Parts: sequence; C-alpha cells; structure tokens
Amino acid sequence: MKDSIEGGKNYFGSPVEEARTKMKELAWIKRIPEMWNKIKG
Repeated sequence: MKDSIEGGKNYFGSPVEEARTKMKELAWIKRIPEMWNKIKG
C-alpha cells in the first residue's frame, strides 16, 4: 500500500485505488455472470 496518495484525484476501496480504475474493475465483475453463461452454452 502507498504511504501517501496523490492529491486532486478521487479514491475508492480497500486497498485504496483511484476511483476510475476501481469503477472499471467493478463493471467487469458485474459482467461475470453474463460471460459465464456464454461459456457454459
């Protein structure tokens, strides 16, 4: 974990990450059921 975070950005989560990066990850996580159903056929 970083000892300090850069100012002027929004952060989210634990461990802390830039909010924009975390939101992209969450969007992919929400798609897992859809992708799983395609794989299963």
